[in-house]
Amino acid sequence: MLISSFGLVATAFVGVGTLSVVTVRRPLAGASAGLALALLAGLAPPSQADAAELRYEKEGTVKVAEGESIDDTVFLAGKTAIVAGVVDGDVFAAAERVEITGTVRGNIYSAAETVTIAGEVGGNVHAAGKSIEVDSKVGGSAFLAGRNVIVTEDSELARGGYFAGETVRSKGRVGRDLIFAAETMELSGSVERNVRGYGSEVTVSSSGSVGGDLQLTVPSQDAVEVDDGAIVSGETIIDIEEKEDRRAFLYPGFYFGVLAKALAMLLMGLVLVRLFPSLLPPAPESSKEVLRDMGFGFVALVATPVVMLLIALTLIGIPVSIVLGMVYAVLLFLSTLVVAYFAALRLPTPDHRRLVLNTGASLLAILFVVAIPFVGPGLNFLVHIFGMGCLVVHLRKLYTASRGFMDSQTSQPGQKTIPITTSTGSIPTEIQRCFSPNNAYTMCPPSSCPIGRRFSDVTRRPIHPAKATG
Repeated sequence: MLISSFGLVATAFVGVGTLSVVTVRRPLAGASAGLALALLAGLAPPSQADAAELRYEKEGTVKVAEGESIDDTVFLAGKTAIVAGVVDGDVFAAAERVEITGTVRGNIYSAAETVTIAGEVGGNVHAAGKSIEVDSKVGGSAFLAGRNVIVTEDSELARGGYFAGETVRSKGRVGRDLIFAAETMELSGSVERNVRGYGSEVTVSSSGSVGGDLQLTVPSQDAVEVDDGAIVSGETIIDIEEKEDRRAFLYPGFYFGVLAKALAMLLMGLVLVRLFPSLLPPAPESSKEVLRDMGFGFVALVATPVVMLLIALTLIGIPVSIVLGMVYAVLLFLSTLVVAYFAALRLPTPDHRRLVLNTGASLLAILFVVAIPFVGPGLNFLVHIFGMGCLVVHLRKLYTASRGFMDSQTSQPGQKTIPITTSTGSIPTEIQRCFSPNNAYTMCPPSSCPIGRRFSDVTRRPIHPAKATG
């Protein structure tokens, strides 16, 4: 059952990856998405059967020989992977060359320089590589990503096709919808339902037929060629892709967009600080802390999506992954606001209202700067990792301090907690002291701070004499 759950997630992943490629109109990225899927497939648990067949040859050929029948999921890894027999389960193959000429009654997950599917497949086909060729009947859908993708005349994809590549040729029958992203697309086969695609050049040959609508996004009207004899039963919709205008500063809409984004960030930050004052992070006091925060931010920015995907591989982990994704999105959105707040602290701030105005002005300046062509994306990346790192470090400190305070309250049940209200919110006095370096060492020795802070504080400022006990 686990492999069925994984297959569901994997299919969704490739579908989203292909659609993302379609959205950004970068076919080469499709190969990366498909390849990432195939590599993740190697981490999959056993199939519905009790065990799995694992075959590996570092330099040689690993195969399921003709006449051989395996009633299990099969994992193949080597220089060349061949399936010529019958596999009554899923096939996971990673090699320089993958060739399927036998029968696979489950799904196929493959990553190779060259992938050839010429046998019968009962489930879905997921393939990523330099050259992908499908010459078979597929009972499910085909998710194909590569430099050259070919679906031959005798092929049949019962539940649809999702293609991404530099050159894509669909000559067979697609039982449902066809979605593609390609530099060059040639449709000479049949599609029972709709075709939705993005490309630089799209051709529907005289032998091609579309049972539903043909909707294409291309750079110009001349990029689409529908030959005489081609059949399109529904509507033909051609959207002209607008080229990116690097002179956005000349249009009023750009300024309204930046202003709306700044107001949304500022409003969200004010609401959160009002509801949870302790979430407001302190500004780093040294370049060392800045580099530390940027390091944490980089790890959080890159690793969190991977962790979310791995957690989502199990059905139980999907809700956790969704919650983690929501937190990740909020932190990413607020990271720019955090940097603007730090910049505002450098300006004269006689009162709270002036601090808010300075933060808004700093936020507008940052949003304008990161919109500058060429240099803007790099600066935007630095802003995101710095702001997210500050938030992650601060949340970690709050968690550690609260844990230490609760431990100290447990060990000293007679101690009372006196809540106070400061600029950072209403939090216990003991925790507030440790977050105020200017007061912590004048009001209390490190021994009175919550557990979890004492050792690091003493090692940084070993100015308090040791206190003998016993």
